[in-house]
Amino acid sequence: MSRVFVDAPGALVLVTELAGPKARDLAERLSSDSIPFAALVECRKTSTFDVVVLDIETEVPQIREHDIRALERLAVCFDHADARMPDVLALREDFPATAHLYPPVDAVPKHLCLFEEEYAELRRRWTSPFFVRRVQDWLRLTARGELHAQDQPLEQALAGSGHRIILPHQLSKLSDSGSTGDIVPIQVTAVDEHRGSVVILTAIAGSANDRIPGRYVAMSFTSAPHAPGTIATTPGSISELHAFLATAGDDLVDVLRRRLVDWPRQPEALASQLILIVRIPKRRNEAALVENLETWAFLGPSVRDIGVALGIWEPTPTGIALMIPLRRELCGESAPLDALSVHFRISREEAAHLNASNVDNRRIVAIGAGALGSQVILNCARAAFGRWTVIDRDRLLPHNVARHALGEFGIGYHKALVLASVANRLTDDEDVFEPIVADVLSPGPESATIDERLRNADVVVDLAASVPVARYLANEATGSARRISMFLNPVGSDLVMLAEDKARQIRLDMLEMQYYRAVLREPRLQHHLRRPEERVRYGRSCRDVSFRLPQAAVALHAATATRQLRVAADDDAAAIRIWRTDESSLGVTAVTIDVSQVTCCALGAWTVQYDKQLLETIQRLRAERLPNETGGVLLGTFDIERRLIYVVDTIPSPVDSEERHTLYIRGHEGLQEQLELARQQTFQQLEYVGEWHSHPDGIDCLPSADDLKVLSWLTSHMDADGVPGVMMIGCERDQLAILLAQVIGS
Repeated sequence: MSRVFVDAPGALVLVTELAGPKARDLAERLSSDSIPFAALVECRKTSTFDVVVLDIETEVPQIREHDIRALERLAVCFDHADARMPDVLALREDFPATAHLYPPVDAVPKHLCLFEEEYAELRRRWTSPFFVRRVQDWLRLTARGELHAQDQPLEQALAGSGHRIILPHQLSKLSDSGSTGDIVPIQVTAVDEHRGSVVILTAIAGSANDRIPGRYVAMSFTSAPHAPGTIATTPGSISELHAFLATAGDDLVDVLRRRLVDWPRQPEALASQLILIVRIPKRRNEAALVENLETWAFLGPSVRDIGVALGIWEPTPTGIALMIPLRRELCGESAPLDALSVHFRISREEAAHLNASNVDNRRIVAIGAGALGSQVILNCARAAFGRWTVIDRDRLLPHNVARHALGEFGIGYHKALVLASVANRLTDDEDVFEPIVADVLSPGPESATIDERLRNADVVVDLAASVPVARYLANEATGSARRISMFLNPVGSDLVMLAEDKARQIRLDMLEMQYYRAVLREPRLQHHLRRPEERVRYGRSCRDVSFRLPQAAVALHAATATRQLRVAADDDAAAIRIWRTDESSLGVTAVTIDVSQVTCCALGAWTVQYDKQLLETIQRLRAERLPNETGGVLLGTFDIERRLIYVVDTIPSPVDSEERHTLYIRGHEGLQEQLELARQQTFQQLEYVGEWHSHPDGIDCLPSADDLKVLSWLTSHMDADGVPGVMMIGCERDQLAILLAQVIGS
């Protein structure tokens, strides 16, 4: 067997003349025999790097996959500035072409690829013994055919290129079913060139059946499967690409000739520039299944020039003439190719995969596309979660961009329109985000469309941060889809989620009431609904007011909301959750509020709504005072438009109340202060709605003569504000009587 070595680069020097410390250390250790099974041969030097030549012994089997010898001579080239990975050259002239060599693989000497890590990472732990052991491992495993691990991705077939092309996702599927030779018109939408690196952005220009192609056309070609091997030098012409593909039995030139013979002869069609998309199926060995497809693109000359270079046409003063017979000795030597590394726009499936999830095609109707809503919607678009209808009437104004997901490009346009457009362009599929420019409370001409979308929705997401919108969705909006409301507290420190149960037994409005009660009772939420200290006026109208709120906080809440929206959509139970953010650390603490079953009581034209937790509170206070009666005031709110009275909580009996076995007279000490505190803590949402008292054991819930007098007083007291009052009477066995104090006919 031949043992002819080529010379290493550079001039011979002494060890002491090497410029770099890594090179000197390796040479000194080798010359002192301190590294086993390796010996120094010589040292060389150029103007930019040091070269250490060594003989290295390796344990190789008698039967080898590749012709690696027990003794190999290598040259290690160290950059003087130590800015790049040392190059390792195999100096044996007939060193085999194997995997994990840098191209061109037919070069002599061959260049070994030793490390997967970046040099910046290796430099921290680089030593000469570590390096030599890595070379020995490379040679030993290559000899055995085991260097390429089973869990390691297959090597690419061609060498890389600094230029890139971004193709429509549709083109990634062209060759999946053997569609070699398909022609697709391509539109180049942008070319970005920076420091010699070019990125070409493209889109589908028209139907593949268009008779006259566009400025660029793409043609797909799928080769026969390739097993792992050496990385080929990047072809620079059609002839060279044909030769590379021919090693697996393919005939690119024949495919091109057959496709171009019938090409349209109009000047614009002949002027189309060819983008040749080559798909190379990869497998680990000849008997294995295909594991992946390596895709390359080559930018060629015009179709006219390619046809001439393949001997199909001959130029004439007026155009081209078909060669009969074809000049088959011409195989594209004069048709240059520029290699382009391919990136396909991602599909929804790929976006979901990158987000560690699956595509979710649930139909979601979103109300509101403001700061929080816009970021949640785009987060969901990136994760392929949902097919959305976005309803919002507002335009994007300059002050919005401080916290809105949209940028300056959207100013002046309707938020829903621009947001849906951006969301649809994130992935290269059919549009799944539909904008509707309308106020959901006064939809006008969009009324029928909105009703239809709500009727067919799987989930309705309220991102409007509007009590009227939430009440409308809870009570009047069509459709049976559960509603989920997400909003920030007034100062933007907390995110709130109210989620109906799947059967919609507990609706948004009563979840809202239970949320207010939690704000009153939960010490951690004492300042949750505090008012912002400063407002910002962005226009002349009295309503042109915004608040100071960091974008970082909105983005953090949007991330939480995105995740929790998916969790809530998969959970059939009703939920009230609050995520509190520490303003200094941005740590998030979740607060979960127990949801209580709701009872509705129709009294004439009005409906009183309360929940089990309020009943339990009244019964507990009653039990604590037995055998005497007790009572207190009721907190809640009125919805005059819908004739609804929400009773949420109670302020227990003031200390100056008179409590006897058959008599209760409520006092007033401290009551006004507690009512005002309740209003402040709930952002003016809860107020006085009536009175309650208890009856002792053995007495039913029918109102006594004294009770009727109190009811009469309550009627006149509440009528001053034009609303009815509620009287509740708690009795034994969890019985509760409800009376409405109102002027007859009101």
